[in-house]
Amino acid sequence: MGAQRRSARAVVAHATLWLLLLSAHSACCKKKAEGSLLQLTDETLQAALQEHPLLLISVSVPDCEVCAALERQMKAAEAQLRVQAKNAVVLGRLKITSADSPVLARIVQGALTLPKLIIFREGEAMDYVGSFDKASILETMLRETSRDTIQGLRSVKQTERFLHLDSWSSQHADDEKPPRVVGFFPSNESAAYAVYRTSARK
Repeated sequence: MGAQRRSARAVVAHATLWLLLLSAHSACCKKKAEGSLLQLTDETLQAALQEHPLLLISVSVPDCEVCAALERQMKAAEAQLRVQAKNAVVLGRLKITSADSPVLARIVQGALTLPKLIIFREGEAMDYVGSFDKASILETMLRETSRDTIQGLRSVKQTERFLHLDSWSSQHADDEKPPRVVGFFPSNESAAYAVYRTSARK
């Protein structure tokens, strides 16, 4: 009888361990399937910009429901981006906890409207243009991974950022930055633009 009880306890213990391992495996696989976001703060942002050439960051504040909804869409997109973009894109969440945040002063340049997405290419902030859903995030960031060597500048703000004249760049005036060339052409069909485009690809 004692041997049977010991055997029964061993079976129960084995079954419990198996269930725990199965639960942990399922949670792990679910997390991988949903994707995850790089967690950033004001203190860690600069190091992340240096490490990752292409970043899409959600700026969020505590208890922000629209931020949480956006981040769920980002997590859904991250898993597909990891495969389709071959890890060329990193998605992150930058949590703002203070009104004195450098991000508010350097990047947002004024009142923070939520939800907020910012694209960083080689450390430079660019406007995210698109909807805040999985499909739009995928489309926008896949386009960014294959973006043309020549960037079209459609506003004064984009030109300032491109030429390092925005407030973010002024705060990093001592950082090494690649040279920038801006060309002005009557149209993209002109012969001069064709020469410019060919040169940019070399």
